[in-house]
Amino acid sequence: MSFVTKSTKYPIYILWALCFIIILSFVIITLNIKIENANTEDTKIMHVFESNLTEKLINKLKIKPTNLLEWKLSHYLTSYLNKNQKVKIYLISGISEKKSWEGQKFVQFTIEPYINCPSCSDDIEGFDFRSTYNEKCEVPTSYIRSDPNIWRTKQPFNVENLGKNSTIVSFIASHWTDFRKDWVPKLQTHIPVASFGEVYNNTDWNIHPDCEALEKNTKDHYEDFNAKDCIIEKYPFHLSIENSQEPDYSSEKFWDPFKLGVVPIVWGAPNTRSYLPHPKSAIFIEDYPNVEDLANHLKYLVENKTAYLEYHQWRNMTNWPDGFEKKAYMSMYNMECNICKEVARLRVIEERVEL
Repeated sequence: MSFVTKSTKYPIYILWALCFIIILSFVIITLNIKIENANTEDTKIMHVFESNLTEKLINKLKIKPTNLLEWKLSHYLTSYLNKNQKVKIYLISGISEKKSWEGQKFVQFTIEPYINCPSCSDDIEGFDFRSTYNEKCEVPTSYIRSDPNIWRTKQPFNVENLGKNSTIVSFIASHWTDFRKDWVPKLQTHIPVASFGEVYNNTDWNIHPDCEALEKNTKDHYEDFNAKDCIIEKYPFHLSIENSQEPDYSSEKFWDPFKLGVVPIVWGAPNTRSYLPHPKSAIFIEDYPNVEDLANHLKYLVENKTAYLEYHQWRNMTNWPDGFEKKAYMSMYNMECNICKEVARLRVIEERVEL
């Protein structure tokens, strides 16, 4: 008869426990090795995935945006890949022969039309990119100088406040052009036009003392935008006759009436309609067979408030057309930011950012 005493039982239990611990440790070590190998493989896969993703994002940045969504996506990707590194802008006249640091960019900025400055439209050697009114340049910039969302709050001109013989059209221009010289007198034969600029000047600025007071020691009244804005909002219509008809070129003559609660009468860029806030927000000279028909339409509008307010319905719209939104986003109001984003984009493409 065999039996295990208390004194011999404990060493056996201890031996079994040690064996179990050794086996468990071996299993854990084996599992850790497999997990580490798996993590290493996952890390390699993630690195390859991130590298491929980054490459795809960079390739997207090499494509010129054409609409509002593409511009915003490009700027978002630039910010993400640039990792919030700062960009500095220095405003100078002309161009230096030598750059001061690696990655410095020289930017050509102008919003003058070709007729005023032919050389400004050229791709001048030495500049890395351009910011002009032309949509073909690297950073197209419209003449919008304020946030269009604020324009919604501007009350339309109240035509009910006009007298029987009130002048209903204002005009401010400093440069004579063939079209202005020929067309403005034709309109004046049908309705009076208050001209405050050098072209067909017939009205003194002091007719509106509050506008006269806004002059800030400028050589000429029309050089002061605040005074000009004050004059424009005194009339229900403003002649927005540009210096020339160049694609994409619309100056403050076109944009300012929208923010001032009046309706522009337009002669300008052939593609102007593509970036209106609403198809019925401006009056185009070319839509009328003759000047008399246009003049009669203007008279009708000031005598019919409901009809006049149809040109302001865009102010109540929740969403504006993409063409207008893009002009508002890529504008003088946002110019510095948009130029900074272009410099940052080039920094990413040129691999001067640690990705």
